[in-house]
Amino acid sequence: MMSLAKKETLIELSEYARAVEAEFVRDLSPAERDASGAPDAWAAKDILAHVTSWRRRGVEWIRGAERGELPEDIQEFEEANQKIFLENRGLSWDEALAQSADVWDAFLTALSNLPEVLLSPPEPPPAEAGPPLWRRLTIDAANHPVLHFAEHASRNGRSETAARWVEGLTPTLLALDGSADWHGVVHYNLACHYALAGRGDDSLDRLAIAFRLRPSLKDWAPQDSDLKTLHEDPRFKALAGIHP
Repeated sequence: MMSLAKKETLIELSEYARAVEAEFVRDLSPAERDASGAPDAWAAKDILAHVTSWRRRGVEWIRGAERGELPEDIQEFEEANQKIFLENRGLSWDEALAQSADVWDAFLTALSNLPEVLLSPPEPPPAEAGPPLWRRLTIDAANHPVLHFAEHASRNGRSETAARWVEGLTPTLLALDGSADWHGVVHYNLACHYALAGRGDDSLDRLAIAFRLRPSLKDWAPQDSDLKTLHEDPRFKALAGIHP
C-alpha cells in the first residue's frame, strides 16, 4: 500500500478516532455515563479523561517539535496512568466531554499547522532519539483512544461495534508508512484486540503476519497480558518459537 503524506494521514486518523469517540459516547447508557470507576476498573468517564490527557501531551509533542524541544518520554506508564485517573476522578461526565472536545480542537489545529518535514525528516533520526514524531502522534491521534473505546464496548456487549472500530482504523494506519516494521506493529495491535475479544483464531492469523514482518515482536508476545488467553495455545507457542 502506498504511503500518503504523514500529516494528511494523521489528520485522517484523528478525524476517524473523533468520530469513533462520538459513537462511543452516543451508545453509552445513562448508567454507563454515571458510573464511577476504580483505579483498576475504569468507567467510561475515566477512559474519556485518560485518552484526553494523553492527547493533550500529543499537543505538547507537536509544539515542542516546532521549537526543536521534544518533551521527555514517560517511562513508567502505569504510574502516569494512575496519576491521570486520580487527577480526573472528580470530573463530571459533562466536564470530561467538554475537555475532550477542547483538546481535540487543539490537537487538530496544532497538527494542521505542523510542517510536514518535522514528521518525515529527510534523514532518519538517530536510534537514541526514539521513535519518529509521526509514530508518537499516531498513538494520540487514533490507536490509543480507539482501542480503549473498543475494549469498553466489548465488555458491555457491543463486540461487533468494537471490531468495526478497530478494523476500520487498520487500512489508514497501514497507509502511514510502507515499512515491514510498522506494518508488523499494526497487525500485532489488531491481534491483541482480537485476543481480548475472545477471537483467538483471528488473533493467531494476525500474529502470524506480525511476526513475519517484525520478528522481534516474538520476544514480547509471551509477556503481553493482552495475549494471555493464547499463551498456552500450542499454535501460539509455535508462532512465537517457544519450544518445550
